[in-house]
Amino acid sequence: MGVVFRSLRLLACSLLFLPSGCRVAPSDSIGGLDVSRTLSLQPTQVVLHLPPNDGSPGLFPSSSRFVVTETRDGVGHARTEGLHWESSDPAIAIGEADGTVLAVATGSVLLSVRMSDQPSLMATASVIVKDGGRADVVLE
Repeated sequence: MGVVFRSLRLLACSLLFLPSGCRVAPSDSIGGLDVSRTLSLQPTQVVLHLPPNDGSPGLFPSSSRFVVTETRDGVGHARTEGLHWESSDPAIAIGEADGTVLAVATGSVLLSVRMSDQPSLMATASVIVKDGGRADVVLE
């Protein structure tokens, strides 16, 4: 009876994409995937601006830092090591090991982070890079 119940619970969780109220034991898995472990990335969208070409500081941010959270059995922990960052187009924006994303050129990309020890755990965020423009301030 316990095996049948556990199997039904795993099936229900997998069909419902693991909603927050669906908890499974650490030993539970679906197709080899540890269903009690998830990865999230905050914020989920960032807008960056290219710095001015003349080397002066821009008025808008040209970089941002993401926070990665690994959740196991409902408990979340910030994760800073054992991560692999990837940009869908490094010519537009790149992700660095510490979670910083840097604007390179105008456009839009998806930035992905994966766990080094379990590459199937992945989180993504949208990055939009705009032209920084320039605002000249004249004081009289």
